[in-house]
Order: sequence, then structure tokens, then C-alpha cells
Amino acid sequence: MKWAPVIVKGVAVLFRLLPSGPPPKIDYLQLRDSIPMSPTLPLPPSQENQPAEVAPRLSLPTTAQTLTELKRRLGKELYRVEMDLQGGARIAGLPCDCLSRSKHLGGIEATAEELMSYERNPVYGQVIEWFNQHEPEFEPAEIAKRPPEYYQGLAPEVRGLRKQVTGTEDVMALVKPEEKQRILQVVKKQLGIARG
Repeated sequence: MKWAPVIVKGVAVLFRLLPSGPPPKIDYLQLRDSIPMSPTLPLPPSQENQPAEVAPRLSLPTTAQTLTELKRRLGKELYRVEMDLQGGARIAGLPCDCLSRSKHLGGIEATAEELMSYERNPVYGQVIEWFNQHEPEFEPAEIAKRPPEYYQGLAPEVRGLRKQVTGTEDVMALVKPEEKQRILQVVKKQLGIARG
């Protein structure tokens, strides 16, 4: 089938449907003025005729500062777990949920994963793996089946992980630098040591 005659016939039909003569004249100004304007709210008198304020540029932490803070946070959580393990995973002699996912493990896992996105350090994966391995033992019903000494025996493992994360076993590494001076002043005051 040849399409040329069909196309010519279609174009002829279209021309018959179009009105004859010049296209209608449109008064664009009148058309514009007939469109309703969006309502605008008046500015308070104090803001009229004043230039808009430019927001100050925010200073964000560097990658090194972020890494330091995340390591400190992970170290702090690991220290809390270490203390719970030293307590035999018990409070007042009764099994507690202090080692459960809803208490420490969720935060530890999230922080370790965030650190993994910043740097390749196998310790973060080891932290997650260690807690996933021991998670079933950290439920209160399981804690009741084991003596406190079992959990106390796990504390050095967590301390070793904390040391790998922070680079030291010193708990002062878990304190923000700006807080260290304040803490030292309080300790000196409590001990009656003069400022020096």
C-alpha cells in the first residue's frame, strides 16, 4: 500500500476543518490581566524594604573529626558492655536485659557500620561479629542459665575490642577533650587538691 495518497487526503480533510481567513487576533495584555493573581501576604512593617538575610555558612566536621567522635562513641558503648559483663550480666543478683540488642547491641552495630563506611579497619567487623556470636547468650533467660563468672570472663574480650577501636584501654579516651578539664577540676575539688 502506498501511503502518499492517504497522507494527502488526510491533510486536505484537516484544511477543510480549519476556519478560513487570518488567525484570530489575541490581545495578550487583556488575557494576562484577566488571570487572577495569587494572593500575597503583606510583610510585617519591620521587614518591609529590607534586604533578605543570607544564612551564615555552616562549618561541618572534617572526616578526621567525625572518625574520632565515632570511635569515641563506639568505645563508650563497648565500655558500658564491659561493665555489664563485669557485673555478671546481673543487677541486684538478677539477670538483666542490659546486654540485649535493644540496649547496647543496636547502637554498637550501627556505629561500627558507620565507621566501616569511613575507613577499612577489620576491627569494626570483628566487633559486629563478636556481638552477633554472643547475642543469644545475652537474653535474660539465657543469662539465668549461666553463672556470673561466665560473663565476667567475656569482659577482657570486649576490653580488647575497645582497645583496638580507641587505641588505648584508658577510659579517659572515651571523654571528649573539652570535658576532660571540667572532670579533672571536679575530681581535684573532691580530693581537695589545689589547682595547679
